[in-house]
Amino acid sequence: MLCTWARDHRVTGTGVDISTVFTEQARARAAELGVADRVTFVHSDASGFVADTPVDLAACVGATWIGDGVAGTVQLL
Repeated sequence: MLCTWARDHRVTGTGVDISTVFTEQARARAAELGVADRVTFVHSDASGFVADTPVDLAACVGATWIGDGVAGTVQLL
């Protein structure tokens, strides 16, 4: 999704996932869509990830387990 947003809306962003398979596939997708210069992917547990600088938008898609449910995940975001 981040790669598509980067392509369609010219956003920059960082994707965080605990799966090395996902981060590798995401990097390949970024190259395929020509947005590898605008997105980065970090192999990490998103529940403990803290960005170096404030962000305008944070999203969690399909992984609300990181905050032990929707409410906890929203608080983490």
